[in-house]
Amino acid sequence: MEEKILNENKELSLTKILNIFKKDIKIIFKSTFIFGILSVLLALSLPKLYTSTVQLAETDTYGSPIEESAASSIAGLGLIGQTNFKINQAQSIMQSWSFIEQFIYDNDLEVIIYAANSTNSSGELIINPSLYNQEKKKWVIKEPSSWKLYKKFINNHLNISQNKTNSTINVSITHISPKISKEWADMY
Repeated sequence: MEEKILNENKELSLTKILNIFKKDIKIIFKSTFIFGILSVLLALSLPKLYTSTVQLAETDTYGSPIEESAASSIAGLGLIGQTNFKINQAQSIMQSWSFIEQFIYDNDLEVIIYAANSTNSSGELIINPSLYNQEKKKWVIKEPSSWKLYKKFINNHLNISQNKTNSTINVSITHISPKISKEWADMY
């Protein structure tokens, strides 16, 4: 008998649940509306970034990856392992400080990487005048070291990933200018 009374007290009816929500419906709608507005404002305040991706493949293979896979499995050789080693090695080189430093200096990208922070309506880069004086072509601050340029490039612009299914490397360049993003991806 006591169990029957306890079970009746533990059950919630649909009307009880609706009454609970009815009391707090204004708070629920207000908080949902406020979070919705804040989400839109945050999305609008973020800068537009454009990403260009280039897919790179090893060119000095003797056959297709399928032929290599079949031949290596029959012969017991690790040709696929060699291909993966070469891809890992290439990926490491492309992310290395010396490679990126040479890429930056060979293409005169120091100012664009370190001082460009937005674009105007025509898509031209706006250089931060507190960092670099475009008229005098001189740094207002101490010229950034190659390490600072490397870190900024790695953290803000470059993403290198390996596609395991077809043994290729994807190089993605992100920038505030779609034109520069494509140019850098093609040059890289």
